[in-house]
Formats: sequence, C-alpha cells, structure tokens
Amino acid sequence: VKKEQLPKIIRLLKKRNYKYLLEGIKENYIDKNLTIPFRNKKGFFIDLHQEIVNILELRGITQVKINEMWLNARKNKFNNSYVRFLSPENALISSICHFTLQHQFKGLLWLSDIDRLIRHYKSLSWKEFLSKTVDCKIEKPVFWALHFSAKYLKTPVPDYVLLKLKPKRLFYLTCKILKINLLSVNGYLKYFIPLVFAYSWKEAIKIIGQYSKRKVFAN
Repeated sequence: VKKEQLPKIIRLLKKRNYKYLLEGIKENYIDKNLTIPFRNKKGFFIDLHQEIVNILELRGITQVKINEMWLNARKNKFNNSYVRFLSPENALISSICHFTLQHQFKGLLWLSDIDRLIRHYKSLSWKEFLSKTVDCKIEKPVFWALHFSAKYLKTPVPDYVLLKLKPKRLFYLTCKILKINLLSVNGYLKYFIPLVFAYSWKEAIKIIGQYSKRKVFAN
C-alpha cells in the first residue's frame, strides 16, 4: 500500500473488526516500520506492506522501486470497487522478493505464492519479466526462487528463463545451502545469504557485517 493511503486503510480494517497483531501498537511504530500486521477474531491475518523489501540492508543492494510498480498498476473491479493490481510481471517480482529477501528462503509456504501467480497469469510476459529483473539487479534471487519452484512444485517456468538467469559462480554450494534452509522447519540460512544476493566477496563481507550488528536473522 502507499504510505499516504495508510490512515484510510487502517480505518477500513478496524471497521471490519481487524486489530493490530501487536498489542499497544502506537503511531510512531507505523511511521518507522514498513510492515503492519493485523488479525481478526476468526484468525485471518493481513500484513500491510509499504515496501517490497523491508530489510534495509537488502533493499540497498537491489533496485526494486515500488513507486515505479504502482505507476504500471492496472485498475480492475473487485467486489463492486475498483482496485489497483500490480502487473503480472511486477506481481511476480514482488512475490519473489518477499520469499527471498524478506523471508530468506524459509519454507515452502511463500514459494507456493510464486507458483500460483505463474499459473494464474497466462498473459505474463517472460521477456518483460527478464528485462525488469535485470533492471532491478535481482537476477540471483529470482533464479533461485524460480529454480526451486519448478523443482518442487512443478511450476511451468520456461527453460530459457532459468538458463538466462543461472549464476555462473558457486552454483552447487549455494544450491545446497538454500535447499537445507528451504526444507527445514526453522530455516538455517544465516550468514550465507550474501552468496545469493551479493555480486562480489567484498559486497558479501559488507552485508555480513551489517547483519551481525543488527541481528537481522533473529527468529
């Protein structure tokens, strides 16, 4: 959601009997945090995201710009109201970033979102998707998300897309580490995550230092 729309959306959720998941949440939390969780009495959860990537260290090494995605959003009618949806290509990028950068390859739940998106959007342009992936500098996380989705969920990802994005370095080591994290209960990928996102050892070491100071990986 757009930040300027937050007050209106929060009021709407409260009218629908949704409450802040974190008790005692205050306005300064909303100003400082990019994800705001809600829950209703039936146990349904809604997370309001203001950015695609909420971990600041990882946002800094990508070029994903949510404002540009909103410019290309499409207006569709939903339950007698007009709602803006991201284009199929941007929706897929958003879902992949959520799985790889936000949840750090932890579990199959977020991977299933990627599978459903690809199966749902028959009009998805893989050529445009590849172009956006390169522009956003997220070739590595995108490859691994699509690779595992195709392997474990049989997602129909074109071979040429995977071939185009396949990393040239540390393939088998990275694959082994991510597989352990993906299929484990709690996720064990910690300081190895720079292997996926960094494009040099210097950049990887820098990210590790930032993570260790801020404890980004704390469960």
